[in-house]
Amino acid sequence: MALNVHQLHIFYTVAQRGSFSSAAQTLHMTQPAVTMQVQALEERFGTKLFNRTTKKLELTEAGHHLLPQARKAVELMRDTDA
Repeated sequence: MALNVHQLHIFYTVAQRGSFSSAAQTLHMTQPAVTMQVQALEERFGTKLFNRTTKKLELTEAGHHLLPQARKAVELMRDTDA
């Protein structure tokens, strides 16, 4: 399965906003839809990208490795759109 740039955008937004619900508002999506897309990305890579607790959301080591690549993908999409 090919890597989904939309999922990278969602992952990047969750990481930047610090929560699934805040990312959902920013992306004009529902929180469950954001969660499902991040879970699909985690399944694709076979690892968790976030440690989720009731009080905070933190990137895992894998999430930290993916973040710069996701940032580049988002920037490339924005540049191409412009």
